[in-house]
Amino acid sequence: MITWEILFAVFSSLILFFYGIENFSREILAVARGTFATILSKVTERPLLGALLGAAITALIQSSAATTIITANLINTGTLSFIQSLGIIIGSNVGRTVTAQLVAFKMTGFGQILIPAGFLIGIFGRRYRFLGKPLFYFGLVLFSLNLISTALVPFQSDPALIGLITRYSALPLAVLIGFLVTTVVQSSAVTTGLAVILAQQGLLTLPQAIPFLLGANIGSTTPTFIASMRMNLHSRRAAVAHFVFNLGGVLLILPFIGPFTGIVMAIGGAEAQMVANAH
Repeated sequence: MITWEILFAVFSSLILFFYGIENFSREILAVARGTFATILSKVTERPLLGALLGAAITALIQSSAATTIITANLINTGTLSFIQSLGIIIGSNVGRTVTAQLVAFKMTGFGQILIPAGFLIGIFGRRYRFLGKPLFYFGLVLFSLNLISTALVPFQSDPALIGLITRYSALPLAVLIGFLVTTVVQSSAVTTGLAVILAQQGLLTLPQAIPFLLGANIGSTTPTFIASMRMNLHSRRAAVAHFVFNLGGVLLILPFIGPFTGIVMAIGGAEAQMVANAH
């Protein structure tokens, strides 16, 4: 297989991954949007509870953007106040790390089981038919990640590609690339999942991956920021707070990126696991 064929295979798998994660989030929200909104609206002045709920919901739907956009909508309707939303927004940042851990723990192999299971449940499930599409699309997410990993195998330890990655992994360029990629695809899961896969194949080291992850962290705020433009002032403030919180976190960690990398490496694990842990 020539290089161009491999690149097209990786690109096609990335499109499949993006399609899967978008539809998985949409199907979960279609099943439980009202439930999520009800749960979030019950958060009063307890930021810790809001953070836990934000993390749990984001981990379930695999989209911090969906969680924060729902939150902005609740502010827009007067169900939540700006202050009440802050805990949820912070928690959503924690919940979105699940995708990287799924890849690092090599859970992607379950995709080939979940796809037919979701398909069959969707047709024959009767009482549980509503679970068919979410299972199918979650399986598609895992399966596509597995395809990306397999497609990159021929590039293992390829000096030309490693040299290219090294050239673009220096600060601040890597942060900008992580931000732009996440902004364009509107999903930090794509950026972080790809970073872990590249680490699995020996194409990306932990020190090289961290700046990309920091950029993705900032880029994850753009969907909410764009959506809030059509909402009231308090919703826009929540979107700005989300951006400021994530940007502030990145600016805070940048001067200590060396010691931070050392701490992650001290915890141990394979390169891909360390990248996921850093995220």
